[in-house]
Amino acid sequence: MRNGRYLVRFVDVVLILLFGFISISQVQKRSVVSPPKSSETSKTPADEVTDVFVSITDTGSYLVDNETRALETMDALSLFVEQKKQQYGADRMKIRIRSDDTAPIQYAIALAEICDHAGVEKALDVRLSSRDKK
Repeated sequence: MRNGRYLVRFVDVVLILLFGFISISQVQKRSVVSPPKSSETSKTPADEVTDVFVSITDTGSYLVDNETRALETMDALSLFVEQKKQQYGADRMKIRIRSDDTAPIQYAIALAEICDHAGVEKALDVRLSSRDKK
């Protein structure tokens, strides 16, 4: 029973000291620290580029507009590239050429030449299929 009294007295002394330190300490309003912001870094050109996908089939037709429309002639393909260039701007779009590995390379080269002539950036995506699958 005697140890319990010492424990109560100890807790009383600790609380008195705690409230004493709190009352004499200076409480100041803390400012919110905001992280630094760069004034020199701007958006990268890759953030502003719109990808326009053109898929090439093994028969030589070009699938555009999410593969919902087929273009059979080079004139129609040139007109499509020019329309997209006017819509997005030549510096804000990229033609993504998607070709199957069974499609002749001449169709991809023809589309790349149209992009070069129009001044539009291009990239070539080749879809490889396994010939071992049955």
